[in-house]
Amino acid sequence: MYSVQQLLFDCMGYLKEFSAEKAVWQIGAIGPDNPAHDQNRSRYDVWLHRPALSPKAAQNVERRLVARFGLSPIEPKMPLGRYVFLGRLADKPPQ
Repeated sequence: MYSVQQLLFDCMGYLKEFSAEKAVWQIGAIGPDNPAHDQNRSRYDVWLHRPALSPKAAQNVERRLVARFGLSPIEPKMPLGRYVFLGRLADKPPQ
């Protein structure tokens, strides 16, 4: 399990490595075995999926990245869970 600081560091590393363009990323705090998420995984070409210490910690990571960097929350909205999911949309190539 990862702390909020560790998760933020990992997410920012992905943004730096794969594309800093905020329009191509989605972030969410989801459950580990979410069938709706598994069905939508093909929408992403790069993703990070890590367990947080609690659902509130995962939600805190999501809120911070949305507020500070303008990332979009995952749509459709998933049930809250303790996993942070950061995905780069495959249909929006970085520029």
